[in-house]
Amino acid sequence: MNFSRSKPPVTRFLACVLLLAFASSCTTWRSQSGDTQSIIEAKQLTRIRVNRTDGSRVVLENPTIVGDSLVGMTTDRQRSGSIQYRLAVPLDQIGAVETEEIDGGRTALATALAVLGAGALVAVIVAAVAPLASDTLGDDFERQACRRTGKICSCPLVYSWDGETWRLDSGTFGGAITRAAARTDVDNLVYATPTDGVLRLKLANEMNETDYVDALSVLAVDHDPTVTVAPDAAGKLYSIGRLNAPTRAVDFTGRDVLARIAAPDDVNWESLVTGRDSSRTEDIRDGLELTFARPNDAQEARLVIDGHDAGWAAMMLAEWISAHGSATPAWYDSLDTQPRMLQELSEIMAHTGFLGVSVLVGDRWEQQGYIWGASPEIVKRQVFSVDLSRVVGDTVRVRLESAPSFWLVDHVAIDYSDQQPLDVRELHANRAIDHTGRDVRAILSAIDGTEYVMETGDYAELEFNVPPVAPGKTRSYILRSTGWYRIHTPDIGPPQIALLDQLVSDRNAASREAVGRMNDMLQLLGSESR
Repeated sequence: MNFSRSKPPVTRFLACVLLLAFASSCTTWRSQSGDTQSIIEAKQLTRIRVNRTDGSRVVLENPTIVGDSLVGMTTDRQRSGSIQYRLAVPLDQIGAVETEEIDGGRTALATALAVLGAGALVAVIVAAVAPLASDTLGDDFERQACRRTGKICSCPLVYSWDGETWRLDSGTFGGAITRAAARTDVDNLVYATPTDGVLRLKLANEMNETDYVDALSVLAVDHDPTVTVAPDAAGKLYSIGRLNAPTRAVDFTGRDVLARIAAPDDVNWESLVTGRDSSRTEDIRDGLELTFARPNDAQEARLVIDGHDAGWAAMMLAEWISAHGSATPAWYDSLDTQPRMLQELSEIMAHTGFLGVSVLVGDRWEQQGYIWGASPEIVKRQVFSVDLSRVVGDTVRVRLESAPSFWLVDHVAIDYSDQQPLDVRELHANRAIDHTGRDVRAILSAIDGTEYVMETGDYAELEFNVPPVAPGKTRSYILRSTGWYRIHTPDIGPPQIALLDQLVSDRNAASREAVGRMNDMLQLLGSESR
């Protein structure tokens, strides 16, 4: 029940995982001579220490050159939870680089094999790829697996200038994988900080795909300082008042996960990956069942969810597309010309990869809609308006459901407060220059079918003049972007007709195949370690 046609490169992946697991005890930093790009390419680095020209120093994981910057993941240990985020360091601000090298005569992998028996080896793999729980995937697995297997893990990325450096702030219009599925996405810009009245963004394609961006603007939202602002999947903005945490939270296995989703602290709920039988219906779905207090017989409320897709979801989407083989271009064309076919695909993607939201009414779960998938690279806050008019009693029970290992959920709360007025002004870029020096401002100024096309490694920097904040108000900046993207997969080999027919005819088939694929990977990791 594999999506892929060939055996995954597990031996290389296993070695990389073990190297990461033992790096802290077996390595030291050593200075390197030469230009940064040559060093990275020659050594195939997973970690690099950058000494900036201003005297500061930062460690980047999975470093890569994107345009004029060195991009990688770093950890902010001054914030609660040692939160990881993507950082872009301009090449002209790099004074020197250092790489990790093994101390002593043995490699870290050899040391691991000498210390551990075969039975313990798999436990090390699981611990290395899942820092939060020994039988879940974890954020690090997503980043490592996606980069090392060449799978697709994201969509167009948007960085904000925070006054000192570029900070990854949004992955936009995820899931819009064909022109007919182009959509407008709205997302909070958490790090955007204007300098001298100018807000700066960088739009980048860092993935194995082609991005088609029709329009991009910024919403300057002035509001009462006692509330925050966040969008729903349709782009509607809501004022968020006092957030009420759930009184109970369990996942579909019965685990108490309240501590993981009670606060936005980068401690996520995620599915257990082990012990699932793809032939059992109860094992191919997962999610959360949440209980909230209901004040004053409230008739409506808003769920507030901080979370994002897991890298596994994006990898499975790429595998599904790859299953079309040499017929992939024709399949894409059919999606653009046959609305019914696109609708079927959209429904399957939503059922499999989005978070279905249901409310308990009497003794039945009634589904009210979906929370749209979000980029694997960064947490996104989304709002979902829930109808409580048919709920009886002083509690509200909500179910969030998806395929196992497709979501990481950091925080879920409910807001019963009245909506506050929002003063929204749309800002268009007064300057937009891409990596070649081309002016793309007119292309991005309106939704008109004229698209800024970005291949892997392309980027554009945009500047927005921001008006003064209204007296007595505070401001939130919101990204609004429209477009789609085409994932690059090998268009070779015959289509896997039986698999594709099954995926279309059975709404649970994609979830079942994903669980089967995970089981195959876990089994293969175990066999490769012996």
